[in-house]
Amino acid sequence: MIIHRYKCRNAKDETTSPGNPLVNTRPEIILQQTQISGRFCLLIDVSGSMKNFIDDAKDALTTVIKTILPNESYVGIVSFSDNGHLRKRMTKITSESDRNSLADSLPVIAVGGTSIGAGLETCYQELLTLNNVTGSVIYLATDGKENKSPYTEEVLPKLTKKGIVIHTLAIGSSADKKLNNISKITGGSSYFYSSETVDSTSLVDALIEPFTESSKDRIIRIKTVHAVISTHQVFETNFVIDDTIGRDTIVQLTTHVLRDVNLTIKHSEMTFTKIGTAGDNSVIYVKIPGIAQIGNYDVFLSSTTNDISGTLSIFSKPVSSKQAVLQVNVLNTEPEIQYSAGLLFPLYAAVYKGLLPVTNATVMAVIENEIGDRFNTILKDNAIGADVSLNDGIYSCYILPNELSANGRLSIKVIAEGYSAKVVVEVTRSPGTKFTDDFEEQSIGPFMRVALAREITVKNYTLLDKNIDLIPPSPILTLQLSNISNEDNTYTITWYAVGDDLDKGNATSYDIRYSDKFQKLKTDPGHQQTITVGIIPKEPGETESFVFQIPNIQTNSTYYIAVRAVDDQNNTGDLSNIISVSILNDRYWFDDENTDGLSIAFLVGISIGAVIIVVILLVCVITLIKKKRVPRMSNYAI
Repeated sequence: MIIHRYKCRNAKDETTSPGNPLVNTRPEIILQQTQISGRFCLLIDVSGSMKNFIDDAKDALTTVIKTILPNESYVGIVSFSDNGHLRKRMTKITSESDRNSLADSLPVIAVGGTSIGAGLETCYQELLTLNNVTGSVIYLATDGKENKSPYTEEVLPKLTKKGIVIHTLAIGSSADKKLNNISKITGGSSYFYSSETVDSTSLVDALIEPFTESSKDRIIRIKTVHAVISTHQVFETNFVIDDTIGRDTIVQLTTHVLRDVNLTIKHSEMTFTKIGTAGDNSVIYVKIPGIAQIGNYDVFLSSTTNDISGTLSIFSKPVSSKQAVLQVNVLNTEPEIQYSAGLLFPLYAAVYKGLLPVTNATVMAVIENEIGDRFNTILKDNAIGADVSLNDGIYSCYILPNELSANGRLSIKVIAEGYSAKVVVEVTRSPGTKFTDDFEEQSIGPFMRVALAREITVKNYTLLDKNIDLIPPSPILTLQLSNISNEDNTYTITWYAVGDDLDKGNATSYDIRYSDKFQKLKTDPGHQQTITVGIIPKEPGETESFVFQIPNIQTNSTYYIAVRAVDDQNNTGDLSNIISVSILNDRYWFDDENTDGLSIAFLVGISIGAVIIVVILLVCVITLIKKKRVPRMSNYAI
């Protein structure tokens, strides 16, 4: 089954990154596979190399079966090593007993070779027992390379012909490099779990993520966190229910041993508790009845018998199908990072409430690689660095060379939280008034969201000299003339500070240039007149303000002004947008009632007008965006 999904970008500028959905857009129609809700085959590698991961995989898959897969869906379980093995026929989920039966069928022993194709073939044959397999889903989890026939290329043509979607999970650094392509050609998603990363939640995240929209009753992921519980001690965390969610809210712990584990949730005067028993299988959870109240919830975990280490995951559903839901989606660009000393790899995440962009949120990406290294990076919606448009709900950052440490796959989890966030809404105009494109921000309550990116792979990594800095500050896109003083002929300009490396760190200085020739300033700023700047750059995103005079100013002339940032290695950022100032002495330009006190009719005719980005910046942005191609999306998902 094929559907049309609309990915929109700014009709006025095809080179921009994803932006405000309220501006005029032109749809770009993309054909993608869709899936029939509720036909799933879980395909698990049980070859010998999986012996160190089989227990963790079983626990995480149990979580999916117990709480994620929707009622009335059909689910089958297949394992593979040298051959495919049907462990559970396609079973319709109608009760808790059905879920337990499926979970009990998950494999616990790993031995033998690896024939991914045999596993896919077994899933295919089992799915054929249903009346219509188009859009059915196979979720393949493996840690190895296939070394037994039949191979994937022998089986894939019949799967794609039937419209079966394959999601893949690469476990560890040895997982087959073909997994990403298997997902890509079938319309699925690929994910990665680094078995070397301590305290990672990405295994549970990766198995849950593709099923969150597997039915009309979509699941909104609120939070995942790794929980370590020492005996007789308490692990504490919290989560927030906002006004767009609250139905079927579940707080669950995934771990090996659950006996005597106490899971308690408190909100206001309400307390919900679940105590694990020896018979609990991999997961215990609390389901808040009805519609959970809006507000903050505290979570407490303790154990009286064993030290516990596991993943705590929290999710809910929209209050109603008509509710404008607040959500975060990672907008992957390219699946590969070609490493170099000048690497600039953009990462984007959209935060929206329905169709309205959410501003002033805190958005962070947690990035894990194959050798177990982890780093965090902040995404901002501030028109600095990778972020092209201010306050459009698209939060951006660059992954820089010094943040990477190895070749191979990356797992990227995006966490979005809002405690003083706002939504951008169009201003309602009165009947008969002139149409305007005015927007305003309205406050919304606190929220939490988490989402997982599709896997991204680093290639050609080399160890570079950390003392070599080839990354310049970001271009300044927010320069404006904020004040003019007629008394001493001074001008005040403001802009948002940028970083040392694009939007990270602090720049060292600013270089302000002006000219009476626009083209010269745009193409050859280094040879134009300079204005001495004595300010020390602030933190990226903070407002800079500078007061100056234009030397030897001439009347009846127009001057063009721009600024750029410089770092401690003398790397100079691209030129900012250019503003202009016109100096006039023609009395016909002024109202008599407004000319009192003007010496020689000094000013005015300030033409800030539209922001003009210089050619060098345009080339940079066009090249980057066309290469990365991140279109604005009406459904904020890929």
